[in-house]
Order: sequence, then structure tokens, then C-alpha cells
Amino acid sequence: MVFKKQFNKLPLSIEDQINLLLSRGIVIDDEERAIHYLKFIGYYRLSGYTHHFKTKDDRYHTGTTFEKVLDHYVFDRKLRILLFNTIELVEIALRSVITSVMTSKYGAFWYNQQGIFIKHIGHKPINGYEIALQAIRESTVEKKNKDIFLQHYYDFYDYPELPPSWMLMETLSMGAISRILSLLVVEERKDIAAFFSIKERHLVSWMRSLTYTRNLCAHHARVWDRVFTLKVESDKRYAVCRDELFHKGKLYSHVVVIAILLSVIAPDNNFETHIKELLYSYNYEHKVGMGFPEKWDGFHLQS
Repeated sequence: MVFKKQFNKLPLSIEDQINLLLSRGIVIDDEERAIHYLKFIGYYRLSGYTHHFKTKDDRYHTGTTFEKVLDHYVFDRKLRILLFNTIELVEIALRSVITSVMTSKYGAFWYNQQGIFIKHIGHKPINGYEIALQAIRESTVEKKNKDIFLQHYYDFYDYPELPPSWMLMETLSMGAISRILSLLVVEERKDIAAFFSIKERHLVSWMRSLTYTRNLCAHHARVWDRVFTLKVESDKRYAVCRDELFHKGKLYSHVVVIAILLSVIAPDNNFETHIKELLYSYNYEHKVGMGFPEKWDGFHLQS
């Protein structure tokens, strides 16, 4: 058995937090302002934005100011809001397309068709039907008292147990929908992916990745300089996806696939404009931290 250390750090007062930052080399020009943000944002959350400035001995590079740290925090917050609001368009489109495709082929209760779900991943057996059905039950039967339209369904109907596709799609989380998509057999996924003008494997990969990004944004986690262990699959029809930077596991690849999907879902979208405005409002290091090319001037989605 490996014995680990016992956690014994004591909580610090705001004054102690200020002194700790100063002792490690952060310049604080306006102490009252710093105290205010430490009170209402918190030392631990803000400390996540100091790593960019740290030296190997856990101090900070000369010239690192509290305002620079706060600048990174504000940039990341604006970025999260932009991504969250934009991914919403993708999520709603996926809900709608799955409902449209599957109900046209199998009716309102298509998810009861066992044959449309995978039975193995590689050589590993898997009951895609049961996994999908359990996710649906958790969002409908087990939460029927939490949504007005679900209450209405169960007040008036006792069969089928689960509501029609267009209703349940409004109750499932993006993660559950992404999971159900991945559990469909390839032929079904192809029909859904065709609406987005991409291959089914790209749709599955992109939705899985965007679900993770969306959840980070929803829970206020740092995204701008995050390294993602789950890589986004590249659609090599697009030159931007063939770029080496797309494969570095940074936020850049997620932003690119959002732009590609939006070019189909909302051709008149202004996502690129908003990204440019945000990047140009801040400095070079924000762009590099996200994995963008040094001289990035647009997505250039042509093949």
C-alpha cells in the first residue's frame, strides 16, 4: 500500500491570501480592488489563472500583476459564455435532427426498436438498446414531476410508459443525447450525420467533445488554456482540420468544429466575428493558450 500525505493546509484569511501573493512575487497596485475580487471570486479559483505566470520554484515571473491574472480570468469567463451560448445552437439542432430522422423511419417511439442499437464495440459485447433506454427512463419516468410537459403526459397517459421522441428529446441532457447517438448502429448515424454534411464518426466524436466543453462552461471551469485528453476527430475535407494545431488537444479544435457545424445549422451566424472581437480585445498569449495559429485571421472552412 502506498501511504500518502495527510492534507494539513489551513484556510487563509483574505489578508493572508494577499500576503501570500505578494510573497510569491505578484504585484498588487490596488489592494482594496484585489481584496474585493478575492472575496467574490475566491483565491482558489483565481489561482487557476496564475499558473501561466509561475516559475519552477512556485514564484511568479517578474512583472506579474494581480490585474494580469484578473485579465485572464475575465477573458476566460467571456469565452465560456460565448461557447456555451453557441453550443446551445448545436445541441438543439442535434435534438431536432435525431427526432426528425428517427421518427420518419420508425415512428414516435423509435427508441423501442432494439435492432437500431449496437450490440458490440469491437469485440466487446454491449447492449446499446438497454443503455439507451435506461438513460431515457432516468430523464422521463424518474423525473416526471419536474417538467410541466412530462407531468401533462403522465397525467393523461399510462401507456406507453415513455413519452414520444419529440417530448423526451427536450428532457435529455446533451450528454445523454450524445451517448444515445453513439449507441445507434452506423446506418442510423449516417442518416443523422447527413443533415450536418459530415461523416457519422465525425458527428459522434464532435458531439462527445462539445458535450464536455459545454459542461465545463456550465460549471464555470477554466477552458482557455485547457489541454483536452479526448481528441477531436479531424474531418480532412477541411484544410483547417488538416493543420497540425488542430491535433494539439487545445480548445482551438473545439472552436473549429463549432464553426463547421454552424456553417450548416446557421449559415448567417456571427460566431467567427465574436471570436475575433474577443481575441482582439485581449493579447497574444490568450490566442496561443487556446492553440490558435499565431497569425489566425479566420476559420477559412473551404476544403
